[in-house]
Amino acid sequence: MAKPLDLGLEERLLKARIQYVAQLKEALLDSDSLLHNTLEVYTSIIDEIAEEVVHEVAALVAQGLEDVRIPRNICVEKEAASTVPPGRVSVDVFGVPASSLPIDPVSCPNCARRVAASRFAPHLDKCMGRGRIGAGR
Repeated sequence: MAKPLDLGLEERLLKARIQYVAQLKEALLDSDSLLHNTLEVYTSIIDEIAEEVVHEVAALVAQGLEDVRIPRNICVEKEAASTVPPGRVSVDVFGVPASSLPIDPVSCPNCARRVAASRFAPHLDKCMGRGRIGAGR
């Protein structure tokens, strides 16, 4: 069976809340109160942040970037990209898969050895005695 409502208690709680809201309103209207000044500071901070975001988005749109992404989505994409197990697909600094890089052998003009193109410069340094190890020879 449902309990009978104590309307007196409900009325007292409601009056106390209304009184609290009235005190807040008075404090907000008083320009010397701490609450009023705190609210002014927070409002100005939020306004500055919003204005900065609007300017950044407007600049991106003016540059013709069609895909304006939310930073949260960028973080999610980076997290998803980092879940690929290491050694599966390695990419260079430009995002090109390492397996698609050419492995053309190049002949060294000094010793005539065939060296992978990606290792030619370090080989030439060692071969001509300009590297750290080759300089002592």
